[in-house]
Amino acid sequence: MTTLLSATLLWGCTPEVVEYKVDPSLVPEVTELDMVENGRAGDILTISGKKLDQVKEVRFGAQLLVVGEDFVSHSETDIEVTIPNEAPNGEVYVIALNDAVPNVLAGEITLRLPTATAVSPLRISAGMTITITGTDLDLTAGVSIGTTALTDVVIVSDTEITALCPEGISAGYLTITALNGEETTFEEPIVMTAVPTITMVTNAFVRGNAIIVGTNLNMVTEVKLLPSLSITEFVSQTPTMLEFAIPAEAITGDVTLFVISPDAPEGVESPTFNISYALPTITNIPKGYVGAELTITGTLLDYVTKVTFQPSIDVTEFVRQSATEIALIVPEGVTTGTVTLTLATLDLSGIESPEFTIEGDFNPTPWVFFDFDVKSSWWGDAGSVMPTDANSIDGAYFEIERAHDGGWCGLFWRNAGDGLNLTDVVVDSWAVAMEINVLAADAGMEVKLRLGDNWGIFTIDQYVGQGWTRIYIPLSSFRDSDGNGEVMVQAELDGLPTAGTSDFGMAMGSVAGNVHFRVDNIGFAPIPVEP
Repeated sequence: MTTLLSATLLWGCTPEVVEYKVDPSLVPEVTELDMVENGRAGDILTISGKKLDQVKEVRFGAQLLVVGEDFVSHSETDIEVTIPNEAPNGEVYVIALNDAVPNVLAGEITLRLPTATAVSPLRISAGMTITITGTDLDLTAGVSIGTTALTDVVIVSDTEITALCPEGISAGYLTITALNGEETTFEEPIVMTAVPTITMVTNAFVRGNAIIVGTNLNMVTEVKLLPSLSITEFVSQTPTMLEFAIPAEAITGDVTLFVISPDAPEGVESPTFNISYALPTITNIPKGYVGAELTITGTLLDYVTKVTFQPSIDVTEFVRQSATEIALIVPEGVTTGTVTLTLATLDLSGIESPEFTIEGDFNPTPWVFFDFDVKSSWWGDAGSVMPTDANSIDGAYFEIERAHDGGWCGLFWRNAGDGLNLTDVVVDSWAVAMEINVLAADAGMEVKLRLGDNWGIFTIDQYVGQGWTRIYIPLSSFRDSDGNGEVMVQAELDGLPTAGTSDFGMAMGSVAGNVHFRVDNIGFAPIPVEP
C-alpha cells in the first residue's frame, strides 16, 4: 500500500495541490514502550516494534530530541534510549528518517521527580543553611520557599540537598524544581524563626505580677527565675507583653530572668529588674477581747505570716485571711489595755499597728438584749417567760414546747431599738450569742432570729440533751428577704436603734415538727471560735 501525502503550493495566485507517495516500508511501527517500573530520568527506555531501523530520533514531549547516534542500541525491532534528565512526563514519539513520514506516537511515560521527605530546620531565618532529605534529589534544578529561590544549592547525593536562605526570605512552602521543569512541594510549611527580645521587665512584689515587654513574647513557653524557678503558666501573653506571677520562693533584690522559646531553647536574658516584698497596711483594728475573734482590716494582708501581740505572743494560725482582712483569736496572756501588735511578712519585716484596746475575758452583760429579767418580751405568739426556778441558768428564761406546723410562730419580740447596745459590734466578726437548752427537737427543726429586715436561721436538733449550751449565730449569716436574700451590711446593723419600729426577736422556722427548748441571755458577742 502506498501512503499519500498532500501539500498545497501557492504559485502566483493559483493554489496547487501536490501529492507525495510514501513507501510503507519506510514508516516505523511501535508495538510496545517499556521502561523500569516507577522509572526516572537516566533509566533505559525500550521501544519495540517494526521497521525501527527507519527511526533517526526519539522525541520526548514537545521538543526534546535524542538523536540516533545517542541511542544505547538500535535495530529493526528495538530501540534503547537513555531517558534525558530534562525529559518531561507524557508522550514519546519516534521520528522517521524520511521527513515526509509523520512522527509516530510510541506511548506515554510517568517519571519519578525529586521529592522532599524532611526539611531541617523547619524554622528559618536569612543566612541559615537548611538540609533537605528525600528521593531523586540529584534531579533537582532549584529549591524555593514561597516565591524566594534558595541559593548555594548543593546536591550532596540523590537523598540529600543543602541550600542557603537568602536575605528577604519569608515563610511559605518549600518547592523543588526538577531538571525537567516540573515541581514537587514539601507538605509542612516553613516558618520564620521568632526569637523573643526583652526591652524591660517591670519591678514586682513577691506573689505579685511582673510584666515583660518586648517582641515575639507570644512564642515564650517558660520563664526562668533564679535560683531554679520555672514558670509555665502566665496571667496574659501577647507578641509584645507577657504577664506572670512572682512565686513566693523568688529571690528578692535586683535580678534578671530568662525566657525560653522553641527558637531560643537556651533562653534570652532580661535587663535587670527588682523583686521585693510588699508591705501590708492596717486601716482598722476594733476593740479586742481575750479569747474572742479579732478582725484586722487593711491591704496586702494575705502577705502576713505572723501576728505578734504584746508581750511577744505569736499567732500564726488565722480564722480567716485575705488581702483585706485577718481574723484571729486573741490568745491568753496578752497585754490588755491600750496596745499595739506587729504583722510579720514573708521576709519577716515587721509592720506595727496603730494603738487599739484589748480587754480581758468578754463580759456579755452590756450587749444582752433579751435576759427575760429586765429586758424581756413585749409580745409573742407561743411559749412563755419562766420565772427563776431549778431549770434556770441565770434568773428568768423563755421556754416553748410545741408541735409546730411550719407556719408563722413568733416567740418573743421588742422593737424601736429598745435595749440594743451596738458599741464595737462588727458584722464580720461578731455574732448573736445565747444560752440554749434543747430538751427535744425533731430533725432539722429551725429557729429564726430577726434584726430589723434581716434574719439569721439555725437548726437546734444538734443540741438535744446537751443541757445549757452557749451558741453563736454569726451576724455575717443574717440575710434579708426572710433569710434568703442579701447578706446584712454594717450600715443596716448600725441603723437598728434609730429604725423606728424595726422588730427584733425570735420565731420558729418553716420546718414542721415537735420542739421543746429553753433560751436565755440573747445578745451580741465577738465570735470566740469559728462556729
